[in-house]
Amino acid sequence: MMNSENFAAKRFSLGGDFFIAVCSFFLFYSFLKNPHPQLVSLALLIGFGSFLYYTFLHSFDHKTASYRLSIIWYLGAMFSIFWLWLLSQTFDFFIWTNFAAALVLLIYQLPHRKFQLRDIPFLKSCLISVFWCYFLVWYPCHLERFMVSDLSMLLIENFFFILSLSLIYDYYDTAQDEKYGLKTLVNFHFKNSAEFIVVGLLILACLPGLTGILFPKYFLFGEFVRISFSTQVLVSVIGGAFWYNKYKIRTNYLFLWDGLILLKSLIIIFVYKFF
Repeated sequence: MMNSENFAAKRFSLGGDFFIAVCSFFLFYSFLKNPHPQLVSLALLIGFGSFLYYTFLHSFDHKTASYRLSIIWYLGAMFSIFWLWLLSQTFDFFIWTNFAAALVLLIYQLPHRKFQLRDIPFLKSCLISVFWCYFLVWYPCHLERFMVSDLSMLLIENFFFILSLSLIYDYYDTAQDEKYGLKTLVNFHFKNSAEFIVVGLLILACLPGLTGILFPKYFLFGEFVRISFSTQVLVSVIGGAFWYNKYKIRTNYLFLWDGLILLKSLIIIFVYKFF
């Protein structure tokens, strides 16, 4: 297994933050049925905002207990605020759910605070999955007015999928998390069950769409859900194969895990737009 400190250093880097931003953009974009320029601009803003957020978190210097942000970051933040204001003329950003999500996101992980939501035992990975599903699944589906049944299945599917990926990273960070006493779903008492937990979540991610096939009279899903389900099955198989062979792969395959999100998004976009 990759050294935990080396793994964290490579993941929490400028390149890692940029790749997460790319994944965020394409996941948001993949749920846009009619991506007109304003919606595409919103997807870009979401991606750029995630880059600024992760860069902000990873710029904290624990030795000096201060943030080391460049002038470019501040310019980017100011530009994002102006960008947000321009788009607010088209989209209703200022709804209470967005404010609530933003507030929870702020107190989730701020390194200089004594209390962080991520420190609550077993909550860290679940919160990450909730944030991603809210901003990158619920929000675009809300704008595109998905049916409640379709939206529910997409939220459940992506919650378990992203949760499985979050636990994979927790698995690599086990030593570091245990050092700070941070309990996750795959360390401490559950360390020996990590493999089964991740595989189980990948299977759970496929179940919502499967119900529509097994019980078509009770679960009437749209075309988009069926495409997403088929893609999720494929991505889960690929992810499971990588997870099974994690000890055999000697090279750094850090970006393959986040890359599963990108792969799923690109397949959905390609299939839905061209078939």
